[in-house]
Amino acid sequence: MSKITKIDNNVQLYDAYSSMLTDVQKQIFEMYFFEDMSLAEISEQRGTSRSAVQDALKKVEKVLADLEDKLNLVQKSNTQKELLNQLEDKLVDDKQKQILSKIREL
Repeated sequence: MSKITKIDNNVQLYDAYSSMLTDVQKQIFEMYFFEDMSLAEISEQRGTSRSAVQDALKKVEKVLADLEDKLNLVQKSNTQKELLNQLEDKLVDDKQKQILSKIREL
């Protein structure tokens, strides 16, 4: 898996499951993935060691992956999007396309 694919996957998992993380886990994830901070920068800001931040980040990634293994929310969402795209390719009527657009907004 490429680095970009891994980042995209982690962000999708975070979007789906962030409510199940602790505040500290959310903060570390967001600093690393959204604010593009290095492990050293995060450790300095949090007043902890770089290895502690790295361990915490790995734990968050594992928690997110375990949740996806059990609940499959991201996989289901991606499958639904793909099926809607396939359906859209088959539609010719504007009214049908409007209905599909409303379904996508849900």
